[in-house]
Amino acid sequence: MREDAAARMAAAVAAHEAGRLDEAERLYLALLRDGGDDAPLLRQLGVLRLQQGQVAGALAATRRALELEPQSAEGHANLATALHMAGDDTASVAGYERALALDPGRAESHYGLGCALLARSPEEARACFARAVVNDPDYAEAHCALGAACVALERYEEALAPLARALSLDPDYVEAHRGRAAALQGLRRPAEAAPHYERAASLAPAHAPTWLALGAVQHALGCHTAALEAYRSALAADADCVAAYTGLGAVLQELGRMDEARRAYAAALEREPHDVRALCALLAMQPVAAGDAHLATLESLAAGPAARSDEECIMMSFALGKALAESGAPQHAFEQLVRGNRLRRRQLVYDEAATLRMLERIPEIFTAALMQAKSGGGDQSTLPIFIVGMPRSGSTLVEQVLASLPGVFGAGERPDFNNALRQAGLDEPAQPYPQAVPALSAEQLRRLAADYLGSLRASAPAALRITDKMLMNFCLVGLIHLALPRARIIHIRRDPVDTCLSCFATYFEQVPYAFDLGELGRYYRAYARTMQHWRRVLPAGVMLDVRYEALVRNFEPEVRRMLDHCGLAWDEACRTFYATARPVGTASKHQVRLPLFHSSIGRWRPPAEALQPLLEPLAEIREGLVDGDAGRSAS
Repeated sequence: MREDAAARMAAAVAAHEAGRLDEAERLYLALLRDGGDDAPLLRQLGVLRLQQGQVAGALAATRRALELEPQSAEGHANLATALHMAGDDTASVAGYERALALDPGRAESHYGLGCALLARSPEEARACFARAVVNDPDYAEAHCALGAACVALERYEEALAPLARALSLDPDYVEAHRGRAAALQGLRRPAEAAPHYERAASLAPAHAPTWLALGAVQHALGCHTAALEAYRSALAADADCVAAYTGLGAVLQELGRMDEARRAYAAALEREPHDVRALCALLAMQPVAAGDAHLATLESLAAGPAARSDEECIMMSFALGKALAESGAPQHAFEQLVRGNRLRRRQLVYDEAATLRMLERIPEIFTAALMQAKSGGGDQSTLPIFIVGMPRSGSTLVEQVLASLPGVFGAGERPDFNNALRQAGLDEPAQPYPQAVPALSAEQLRRLAADYLGSLRASAPAALRITDKMLMNFCLVGLIHLALPRARIIHIRRDPVDTCLSCFATYFEQVPYAFDLGELGRYYRAYARTMQHWRRVLPAGVMLDVRYEALVRNFEPEVRRMLDHCGLAWDEACRTFYATARPVGTASKHQVRLPLFHSSIGRWRPPAEALQPLLEPLAEIREGLVDGDAGRSAS
């Protein structure tokens, strides 16, 4: 290339690298017109055409460059990139492989091959991206892509390091922020994910999916105002974003703003009349009568030929189970629930034997002698009120009543005690719960209590008392008492069959034993035996048994009994608990917004033969052999 042509080429490349694409295009074309075809120039033009979205022009330029220099690794890689953009990944893979045969150490070719392979084989793509960063440790895009491939493979922990490296190379790398947030979400660390989504959203505010992801994270964190803002920002970026409307609806439901939630779901259905999430949510929000238009639509969708994800099929089955039962077709409703539970169970990994073995060990470890020997220590705080029991037993009602009192904060289902347990190293494979308890020192119990109280207090710094409705804490009642001897525990229980059928009718995310009647019955039996053991070994006045049926039928006396147990005074706000404004995220979020009702007592039951897997393990409970006095409230 002559000296003047080289200068012109340098000017064109400089304009290209500066993002002045129109100027670069004009200069490249002028050079081609004046000097004829030139392979490096044609390769640059091909790259420019891809940036302009002109895939056909890019293919033409890169193919002509390869005719001139058929052994150019860069040329084969550029053609492979254009083929990838054209949607021909088979030819793209072949092109990158040819480029690597010519130059095995070219990081860009390893990266490009990974991009072409990602959709069909994330594992192969991951290996390509890993080779790219070995060949060029400062290749931010390859580090980011390596992290994204690990996320696609659900190898979330492995994804963190390459994504962190990408961000160290480019702190404003939007895709790396999104990828790291997704990895942290996969690791159930939403508090750490949120800042990355926030940064990505600030860098690319027109990207609705980022706002959607941020909304979901803030919702999971219980930050309802921030979640609403994120979903509304998603709608500002894309006014027809159906998922943003359904996200808004879900948050508004938990806040008790039911009319606004209905409007959000209706807006979703205006844009997508067959949106399963919005249809299911609307059916869940109110009683359904025969002939309901949303019910008819959902039945049609469920029976239709359209291919749907397992998630959608499960959602529809549970929604139809509720709606059909209310509209007068209970047998058909139960058939839908059986279908939905079967599909959901297939998705889950649940080690029933290990779970039941852990519950069986509790009475072996927490003997009366151990409880006596370790008593007198711990922290004397009266801040927490623990509400324990089975899901769908009335615990949300209990918490809503208590949270209606001045100075009492309803914290909902808090993982804090279990987190403190792990932090203390008391639930590790080498030292599992409950085997680790006998070796606990008084100092360890105090530290466990302090860690827990610190987390709990953060949820409501000014509250006098805080309710913790993590129902699974029933496994930890003895340890809770040793660490917090002045804490009060309320055990809410309901008819075993009603409880289990209500669980079976609920689409839970993290209750793995609830989707098979046999597993559900065996779990309930183990839970009941565990609670019977706690009654034997706890000092009087620590735990109060409350029957749901008694609470509903004799509301004020039962509430006063709970308040006396907790050292709280009666307040007239307890009568109108349904008007108490607070977020409620459990399956009972609709019911606690209503005045007291009795329809959950003695619910419709399928024929005994259909329930046999459930009834068999529950037989000893129903006969009064466990669960204390099965016929009345106990204190």
